[in-house]
Amino acid sequence: MPGHFELLTNDGTTVMADIKATVANDLKTELFEPPPSAGFKEETRANCKLTSAPSVRYAPDPDFPEGGIQGTVGLWMMIGTDGIPHDIKVSRSLTPANDREAIKAVSHWKFKPAGCEGKPISTQINVEVTFRKY
Repeated sequence: MPGHFELLTNDGTTVMADIKATVANDLKTELFEPPPSAGFKEETRANCKLTSAPSVRYAPDPDFPEGGIQGTVGLWMMIGTDGIPHDIKVSRSLTPANDREAIKAVSHWKFKPAGCEGKPISTQINVEVTFRKY
């Protein structure tokens, strides 16, 4: 069953996750497809129901880059069973400088991993990092 979750962090950053769980042979890949360029491998668990989505525990703001612009960078990433993001890839670019700062910031984020029947599992999510000048 697919699920879409949005989380607004204390610093105003929006984290969005599209989650799907596989039960036996009920896999409908059209419900959730990362861009082909993301290079993610799907992780499935037979007879397992998703019981919790990943949630942000620590999310430092990105630095506003010199020469950067206001806007949003989209990122695909895996959240490991340890809650650490890895395999971070840009899915929607803003500028090279903004993209670098978004990846740099998100690589320091910490998550409570998704859970399947009470056990942590790796999950791929989409994150949007918004840059604003105040």
